[in-house]
This record gives sequence, C-alpha cells and structure tokens, in this order.
Amino acid sequence: MRKLFCKITAASAVCILMMSFFGCGETQELSETDSGTERLGETLSEKAEEAAVIFEKGGAEVANEEASNLSQTSSECESREALVDLYNSALEKESLKRKLMSQKTEKGVIDLGIKEIDLNERENAGLRDLTETDDNSKASCPLEKLALEDVEKAEKSGNTIFFTLKSYSTGTDISQGAGGCLGISEKERTSEILNDAAEYLGLPGKVIVKSGEYTLYDGKITAYFSDDFTSLKKVTFGGKEKVKGTVEYIMMTVRVEIEFALSSLYEA
Repeated sequence: MRKLFCKITAASAVCILMMSFFGCGETQELSETDSGTERLGETLSEKAEEAAVIFEKGGAEVANEEASNLSQTSSECESREALVDLYNSALEKESLKRKLMSQKTEKGVIDLGIKEIDLNERENAGLRDLTETDDNSKASCPLEKLALEDVEKAEKSGNTIFFTLKSYSTGTDISQGAGGCLGISEKERTSEILNDAAEYLGLPGKVIVKSGEYTLYDGKITAYFSDDFTSLKKVTFGGKEKVKGTVEYIMMTVRVEIEFALSSLYEA
C-alpha cells in the first residue's frame, strides 16, 4: 500500500511540474540568458519543495493508517474474549496438577450465643489453625475452563496472561470452580470446620449447617505459557472467600463468619 501511494505521489509531483511549464497546452519558451536560467532554477526548486511536502504529508498519513490498523489487529488478538479462548484451548492440551493449596483464615467469629469466639485472639489460635488448611485432600479441585462472564479483565504481558475475576456470591452451598475460583471452602468443608471447633471446645453433639452465604472476591488467575504460546506451563490462583451462615447445634442457633485467603499452584 505504501509503495502504491509513493508511485501516485511521485506522478502527481511530475504533473504539477509539467503543468507549471506547459500551462494547458501552451508552450513556454525559456530564455537562454543567465537571468532566465536563474528563474527556471527558482521555479524548479519551488515545485520540488511543494512535491516534497505533498509526499511527506501523504507518507505520514499512510504510516499512521498502517499503525492504526496494526494497533486494532493487536487489540483484537489480545481482547478479553481472545485471551480466555487461548487459555481454555491450552487447558485442553495440557494436564496440570495442583502442587500447592492454602486456605488461610484472615479473621473469623463463631457466635455460640452464650459465647463469642474471635479467631484472631491469641487464646483461640489453636481453633483458628483448625479452620485453615494446606491439605489438597480437603479441597480437591482440578483446573477448569474459564467462563467469559466470570472474567472482569484479561491482560497479556510477555508469555503471561493475567485474569481478574468478578466477585461471586451464592447461598447455602458452593462448588469448586464457582466464579472461576479454585480451592474454595464449600458447605462440606464449612461443616467440618465447625464440628472440629465443637470438639476443640469440648462441646458434645454434631453441628449442622442450616443456611449460609458464600462470597468470592479479589480472584486472580495467572497463566504462564511457553515463549511461543504453544503450551501452558503453570497456573496460579489467589483470592478471598467470606463464609457467613447459621448452624444448628443441639438447641442453639450459632452464627458463623470466617474470611479466607485462598491460593493454589498448578504445574505439569
């Protein structure tokens, strides 16, 4: 396209020069004197400058147009949808396994009615430890494809793609992979935590989760590819989960609220 434009511009410049000398078919006679030669030189110089300006301006417009088209193509290739598709396609080819997982309790309260237990207090450190886990068996979760509607933002830098997930909330129960999140605490895990707490406190009976609300937020997935993007090498996940609910314990209704920091690592 640039070469074609250059040819057209050059031809236009020649036409400008010819028209200035031959004025619609009338022959212009040039004097052979020194003054005539000088005027001819000045005229040629002026017309050459005009042609150069036209060429430079046109060349800049072509360059800007090509840069704009390249930028638009690059933007389309790295759009949120395109990057999600690239990640999902890579998951089909690779078999990554979880190497690490953590559910760290950032804060929490177990309200027994007659007693409120703050998990952040030093005297309750042993109970807080029971709510945390880095045991893969307690939150088995294979990598799953991302749903476009769960992704707030997707960015590519070098051979890495960064996904920012939308917040996700649901009641009563939640399953692994909800909202694109990994290694989360589900209803079964919540029930296990509460029964561990009852045993730790020396309380008899079984705790039953009556109702609940699960909120996932600040979720981020980082996918590491080979330099040519033909294979997926590693995936990390980090996010937060808030578990709120009520449980039945003997004749009491117990309020529970725990916030976890979640993290997972997957590699080949």
